[in-house]
Amino acid sequence: MMRRTPYKTILVLIIAVLLLHHSSALADGDLVNRENDFQYWSNVGISVEVVEDWSLIVEEEFRFGDNAGEFYREHSDFGIMYSGLAKWLDIGANYRVIIKKTGDQWAYEYRPHINGILHFELHDFRISDRNRWEYRYREVGKDGWRYRNKLTIELPGFTRFELRPFVADEIYIDFEKGGFARNRLFSGLLLRPSAHLELETFYLLQTNKEPPHWVNIHVLGTRITFLF
Repeated sequence: MMRRTPYKTILVLIIAVLLLHHSSALADGDLVNRENDFQYWSNVGISVEVVEDWSLIVEEEFRFGDNAGEFYREHSDFGIMYSGLAKWLDIGANYRVIIKKTGDQWAYEYRPHINGILHFELHDFRISDRNRWEYRYREVGKDGWRYRNKLTIELPGFTRFELRPFVADEIYIDFEKGGFARNRLFSGLLLRPSAHLELETFYLLQTNKEPPHWVNIHVLGTRITFLF
C-alpha cells in the first residue's frame, strides 16, 4: 500500500522556503568575477511523492561570492519527476527563475529545462548520469539553448547513516556560444540520517570559458533535501 503524504507538513515547508526566498531577495551584494574566487552555495529542497511514481520537487539556492562575503545570486526551481518508465530511468520537467547581480545591477533569467537521469548500482557503487536540456531567457545577454551532462559515482556507504563519499563531473555545451563552455568537478559526502532527510556537502572546482581565457572558481556547497 502506498504511503500517504502528510500534506499539511508539506505545505508548511513550502511556505517556509518561499518566505526564505522573499527575505533573500532583499539582500544586497556584489560579485567580483576574478580568477580563483572562493564561493559558498547553499541549497534547500523538498521532494514529495504525490502519487505513485510521480514526485513534486521544489528547491531554493543562494550563492555568495567575492570570497563568500557577498550575496549575488538566487534561484527558485519547481518541477515534476516521473520514475515509472523503468527502474533505471527518471524523467522530469522543471522551471527555474534566477536573479543575479552583475556589477551593480540585478537581472532575471527564466530557464525551463527537461531532464533524463540514468541510474544503476554496481557492486554497491551508485552511478547516475543526468542529461539536461535547458533554454535560457535572459534580461541581460543572449537567449539560447544549453546541454548539461552530470556523471556521479557514489562509493559504498558506511556507518549506520549510510555516509557515502561521491565524485561527479558536469560539462556544459552552450549552443549559442558554439561549444564547450563550462566544467564542474565535484567531490563530497552524502548522508541520509532518516528516511525523510538527505544532507550533502561538497567541494566544487568550476572552470568557465571567458574568452580568451578559462577562469576557475572554488566552491564550498551544502544541500538539504526533505523527502516525503
